[in-house]
Formats: sequence, structure tokens, C-alpha cells
Amino acid sequence: MFTKAKYVFLIALVIISALYVVRSEFYGYDSYYFASITCDANSPYKSDGAFPLDELLFSFLPCNFVILKIILVSLFFFDLLIFLAISKLFFSKNNWVFVLFCCITPMLVRTAFAFENDAFALPLVFLSLYFILKHSLVDKKLVSVNLFLSLFFLSVSGIIWGGGIYYLIAFSFLSPIFLVLSIFAFIFLSGQIIGNVFNINIDMSVAENFLGNSIIFSCQYLIFLKKVFFYNMNYLFIFFLAIGFLNAKLFILCLPFYSLVLFYNFSKLYPDSGKIVLIIGGLAMFIIFSMPLTGYGLTQSYPNTQEHEVVQEFIHLAHEKEQTIHNDWTLGHLINFYKGYTEDHSGGFNILELNHYKNSLVLTRHDLNCEIIKTYPAQLIEKPLTIYQC
Repeated sequence: MFTKAKYVFLIALVIISALYVVRSEFYGYDSYYFASITCDANSPYKSDGAFPLDELLFSFLPCNFVILKIILVSLFFFDLLIFLAISKLFFSKNNWVFVLFCCITPMLVRTAFAFENDAFALPLVFLSLYFILKHSLVDKKLVSVNLFLSLFFLSVSGIIWGGGIYYLIAFSFLSPIFLVLSIFAFIFLSGQIIGNVFNINIDMSVAENFLGNSIIFSCQYLIFLKKVFFYNMNYLFIFFLAIGFLNAKLFILCLPFYSLVLFYNFSKLYPDSGKIVLIIGGLAMFIIFSMPLTGYGLTQSYPNTQEHEVVQEFIHLAHEKEQTIHNDWTLGHLINFYKGYTEDHSGGFNILELNHYKNSLVLTRHDLNCEIIKTYPAQLIEKPLTIYQC
């Protein structure tokens, strides 16, 4: 039974990965920020020096969407191998079930498949977690090789993506060395650490993750509340759950601890019939809830095909009319990717600004007091895209 379930899960992961690779576009608006760096030598995006390795990394990658997606899929499966290794530090049997629990929500796949610096940094962050756990559970020393490996991988991830800084703080539960380092980090980087947690400029895909993962994590945690107190996973889980509630983009950091808590309860179930029920439940949640949402998200979600076509038509029209471009900020990275070069690409939306632009073409889903050039058919629940002459 366990073996058959394992192969069902593996086939489902392969199907999701294949769906993404054959899709012509990337998943997520922010993917086109990094695609612009990779594919456009004149990209308007320049590093501010906070993460010096990410611009170098994305400049080095080939501008071939199929190859880039295969890289992302490979990193995703590497994440799963790291999770498998983490589970073996605690449990000796049925470790693949831990990986299943990591995939019960769409969060891991959606984060790993977005062409962003997160996807490249997360394997390093999870490797760091593996080595600090190995240091804590196996070495049981103040200093060890595994401790330095954990610090190395976390440091490299930190010059690609800023989320790893919260693992530095969390590892204080596992090592006094990390406690000292986290104190220094908080002294010098407190603005960044606190600012990222309370960053409320999130798009709809992140809002979906916030609502979905908040409900799933909270309900399942309450179900197993009586049994989760093993090692320090309980405290780490609560720590990252709180961070995820404040900034949904950081929910991904909670995933290994949440899955360890769930898998710990799975391993304690007796007889095996109880484990079979939990495996079937996990597979059911993955196939019924996570897989459709993930498949839809990776094949149909934004930016969709219409947005790609409209943006290119909008840029062509602006060049013909020799007009300045303005737009909803969510479309900004896509416009810059197609060399439209707009300044409206991040920081939130203010409709008052769009209404006061002069001698400009504006692409928006909002109603403006300007001449309508063209309105495109509405898709799903979104308002239609409209080009205005202001």
C-alpha cells in the first residue's frame, strides 16, 4: 500500500512539472523582473547592492524559457531530496511521506517554479536547515563541521535572497553560536528584518497563499496540538507561522517545521491502519486541493496569454504615437520585459496618479477620465484591460 501511494505521488509531481515546462510563459508577474535581467542587456533593473549575487546569477543564465523552467524544476526536486534527508534525521521509515506533507499545500511548487531569486536561494536555505539539524541531533557539540556548513549555505543564500535571515534567528533555538550571530544581525539589519515582515505590498497570488496556508496550517496544527512537542520543532513552527501571518511570502520558511510536526504524528500512529488513513488523507489533499490549484496556477494564472498580447500591442501603439507609457503597477515588469520601459512597476497603485498623466498612453483595469482607445474582453473575475489616451 505504501509503495503504491508513493508512486502515485511521484507521478503527480511529474505531471505538475511537465504542465509548467510546456506552458509558454513564466508563472507570476515578478518572474518578468528577473527575466528582464536575464534577457535584456539594457534592462532598467539594477541591483541596489543588497543581494549582489542575484543580478550576477540572472545575468549569467541563458534567455531560453524551456531551459530556465527545467532549471527551476530541477531545483524543486532538489528541495524534495533535501526534505527527504531532513526526515531521515528523525525517522527511519516511510520518509517519502514527509515529502508528501511538504506538498499538501500549493505553496512549495508555486514558490519553486516562479522565476525569482527565492527559487534559487531556497535550496541553500533548506541545506542550511539540514546541516544545523544534523549538528544539533547528531554532533551535539558547541562547534562542528555541520555547523559551519549550515552557516556557509545560509550566508550564500543571503546574498541571493533576504528571507534566509529569519532562519539565522530561528537557529538560535538550536545553537548558541547562531544566537550570538543573530543578535549581531539584528543590530545591523533590524530595519530590513522588521520591514520585510511587515511588507504589505503583496499581489493576489501571495494573498491566495496567505489565506489558503493560514487556514491549512492553523487547522492541522490545532488537530495535532497535543502531540507536537518534540525537539524544538514546535517553537520553530510557531515562530515561522507568526512570520507567515504577517508576510505571506515568508510562509515557505514554515513548511519544513510544519511537515515535521505532521510527520511526527504520522510516525506515532499505531497500528499501520492509522498510517494508511493519514497517507490516503495526505494524497487526497494533494490531488484534490493542491494539485488542481497548482496546475491551474502554473498553466492559467497571471500573467496570462491575453496580458502578454495586450502588453505587446500597447507598447507598439505607444511607439507609433510617440507617447509616454503608464500602467497598473502589476503589469510593469511585463512591460519592461517587452522593452516598453515604464517606471510604474512596483510600490503599489495610486489611481490618482493615473488620472493626472498628460500626453500618455495608459494601460489599466481602472476607469479613468481619459479617451478610451481600446477595451479588451474581461477574463474570469478581473475587470477588462483598457488602453486610454490621457
